Amino acid sequence: IVFTGGDIVFDGNVTINASAALITNASNFGTYPFTPATDATIMYMRDGRLSKAGQGSLILHQTMFYLSATSDIKMTGGAGDVIWSGAVSGDFEDLAMWAESTNSVDFAGSSGLDLEGVFFAPWATIGYQGSGSQVQVAAQFISRRLDVGGNGILVVRPSFDRAVLFPFDPQSQLIR
Repeated sequence: IVFTGGDIVFDGNVTINASAALITNASNFGTYPFTPATDATIMYMRDGRLSKAGQGSLILHQTMFYLSATSDIKMTGGAGDVIWSGAVSGDFEDLAMWAESTNSVDFAGSSGLDLEGVFFAPWATIGYQGSGSQVQVAAQFISRRLDVGGNGILVVRPSFDRAVLFPFDPQSQLIR
């Protein structure tokens, strides 16, 4: 399924299996690699689970994915790619995911995992279980907890122009 632009709302489970693919914001869906159609697409999951397994691929170009309090993500391995980049302009610039839920967000598998932008889940655990070396060149995770396991290596290196920066010299002041 290829969405060539615009915003997307899901109400219920989305399952990507076998050799299926879910692709958002693609302008040239006839050739690979796909290029973004716009600077920002919003994908909203009102309820349910986004799951990926097997050879299925998830490609979210410059997409901010909002998970409601009753939604989550479960990826359970396989050789399909996960390529996900956050919006590059607009109100959600640099944001790839915003999760309201306390449910865990699970990235797993031996597939290519290419994440860019900020993955924000302040009440949830973001987990990665894998068997390969995954170097995240531009991802930043802000979560209650980050769990990494399996035989893989997860290297997180957020790009400073696409990350939430904290003040170098934070200061506190009394408010009266």
